[in-house]
Amino acid sequence: MLGLKHRGDEKSRRRRGVLAAALTAVMLLVLAVLGPACGEKTPAPVGFDQETTGQLEQAMREAMESGGVPGVIAGAWVPGRGEWTAAVGLADRETGEEIEIADLMRIGSVTKSFTGTLVLELVDEGLIGLDDPLADCFPWVENAQEITVRMLLNHTSGIVDDYANPAFMDIASVDPLYRWEPEELVRASLGTDPAAVLGESYNYANTNYVLLGMIVEQVTGLELAGAMERYIFEPLGLGDTVFPDGPEIAGGHSHSYIVVGEDGELYDMTSGIDPSITWAAGAIISTLNDVRVWAKALATGELLEAATHEEQLQWVDVPGMEGAGIGYEYGLGILKLGDFIGHNGEFSGFQATMFYLPSRQATVVVLLNCNVNPTGSQDLFTRIAAILFPDEVPDNW
Repeated sequence: MLGLKHRGDEKSRRRRGVLAAALTAVMLLVLAVLGPACGEKTPAPVGFDQETTGQLEQAMREAMESGGVPGVIAGAWVPGRGEWTAAVGLADRETGEEIEIADLMRIGSVTKSFTGTLVLELVDEGLIGLDDPLADCFPWVENAQEITVRMLLNHTSGIVDDYANPAFMDIASVDPLYRWEPEELVRASLGTDPAAVLGESYNYANTNYVLLGMIVEQVTGLELAGAMERYIFEPLGLGDTVFPDGPEIAGGHSHSYIVVGEDGELYDMTSGIDPSITWAAGAIISTLNDVRVWAKALATGELLEAATHEEQLQWVDVPGMEGAGIGYEYGLGILKLGDFIGHNGEFSGFQATMFYLPSRQATVVVLLNCNVNPTGSQDLFTRIAAILFPDEVPDNW
């Protein structure tokens, strides 16, 4: 049952694997310091052909112009064909500083894919069961005996998002730097009619993932940031990915911009909203390269047992998209768009979209620093995907 299980011998195999990975990492570091053997050269990444590169760069410029976006970072990695990364525009409109490929950016709801995978790792350890009731940890939540971990992961819990609560929005709009406690976020979602049929229909809500983060902390005894570090960031070598403890971004980063009011003016909101408002659902900061690594690890189930990854890829339909012809579906902390698997997100003007195409073992990542077009990063992703994989992208995308 949730909250009552203990770590035991079933962890030994996973820990041996982590130790082996750590030893491998040490050896790789030694090799990196010593350099290649005499006469050997490290092969440079192979780029796409000139025509394809030109199309990708044009897509970036058009996305910036049409969406009023100050800066864009994007990349595509297609084994056997080529790699491409680019950063265009400004990281800071005030100083004129140009955006760089290594800049840190918030990735919003892509955080859900991290939280979801972390929960599934705990399933593999026997600390959590997908069909355990929420009441095992938090019996004070409405319908807690009927809501399961699985329902939280695939947004079929029926729980309403806290953004639907006027009292919550009053605080959020008047004091965007207010530091929210996770339980506050959950309680802001209670007391309203369910947004969907419990266990049957989909309703996207940050609250589901706030509850999952609270479950992680209860069953591991770790703060969520520490659990992320132990179970995901360290094993995958995501050295530039952080779960922040406040509104500031430490290190080289892009600023972010939002439109407020009807004047069309862009406002710098880089550190203007405390990320505790989304917490386990949207707080993570990362870079293009780390998101690339994560997109593949997520889609291939690198951190999970095979059976658990199969559970992760059990899809539910997203209302309103059934007839769109693009296969828009949600799994356990993972999104399916046609044949592409990944997630997208937005926070405080930053946008992120990452997808992996299993048939090509290919990855595409797009990061923007403005939310004038709320679907800007996904729109650019579909443009890039259509250029690289025209047979996999429907005309109605």
